[in-house]
Amino acid sequence: MKWKKIIRETGLREHICEHGVGHPDYISACIMAAVMINNAGIQLDRDGKTSYGDGESVIKSEITFEDLVKTWLTHGCDGCCNRSDFPGQKIKKEELIKLKEDSI
Repeated sequence: MKWKKIIRETGLREHICEHGVGHPDYISACIMAAVMINNAGIQLDRDGKTSYGDGESVIKSEITFEDLVKTWLTHGCDGCCNRSDFPGQKIKKEELIKLKEDSI
C-alpha cells in the first residue's frame, strides 16, 4: 500500500492509511516535542540531562520528553500503523542518537 504523506498546520508529519486515518510519524513527533521544549527555554544537553532556562516556570520536571512525544503520537488509530509497511515507525534509540549527533 502507498501511504499518502501530509504535514498538519502544526508541522506534524502524518501518513494517511487506506482508510483515511492520519498516523503520526515517530521522528516528526520527536521533533515537535523538541521544539516545544526549546520554545519553553529548556535545554537538553548531549548526555540527555535537562537544564532549565527561562522556561522553568512553563514546563517543570514532571513533563518529560517521552511524555511530549506520546502526546504528538496520539491519534484515532485503526491499527494500520502496526503494519510492517508503515513508513513512520518508531526507530531504535541508537538510530535516534545517531541522527541527533549527525545534526549537531
